[in-house]
Amino acid sequence: RQMCIRDRCVGLCALSLGAERFRPLLADACAAAAAGLSAGGGEVSEYAFGFAAHMAALYKAQLDPAFVHAVLPHMLAACRADDVIERPHQREGGEGGAGAAGGGGADDDDDDDDDEGVHFGLHTGMIDEKASAVNAIGRLCKHCAPQLGAPAALECVRALCGDVAGDAAGDDDEDDGAPIDHFVDGLRAAALANAPYACAAALHAARASGDAAAAVSY
Repeated sequence: RQMCIRDRCVGLCALSLGAERFRPLLADACAAAAAGLSAGGGEVSEYAFGFAAHMAALYKAQLDPAFVHAVLPHMLAACRADDVIERPHQREGGEGGAGAAGGGGADDDDDDDDDEGVHFGLHTGMIDEKASAVNAIGRLCKHCAPQLGAPAALECVRALCGDVAGDAAGDDDEDDGAPIDHFVDGLRAAALANAPYACAAALHAARASGDAAAAVSY
């Protein structure tokens, strides 16, 4: 919890102080945020992503590429993480059933069509982490495209939008789990807002590398 508070407070202080006044603290702050990502997850990652987004907006092309490439893999992994929880359906009187737990069986009728006896829930903490990752990826792509490079920029597009190359070829997999297709409105809206930045960064990187074919595809 302390790491969450630290990253949030330090990021807001940096925005308040401005790039030049915060610069003496930048390296240590970035190292602490990156270390927190390696050690934790969930809420720790959510606030570390927010810190990275603030630094990207504040320092732009001056942000250390090592920091960008240290935090980006965690953001990409968060976008691709499973946020659906599967739980065995508890039936009254059955093994581990609702009756054994003291609950009733009033909801059993709602699950008669569930042959596997599985309940599906939503990991709301993972949704928050994903939304923070999506916004941070957008800020990195918008402000730090030169630091990303072509492979990383393309991975950002894929993380937000899924297999765009496969979709263009007619291989439309509705279950690829990309944020831009997510059933949670807020997450889908965040991906839609930030996907253009990722595509622009990938185009910039393709042009900078002289990859004409990739540039045309974007």
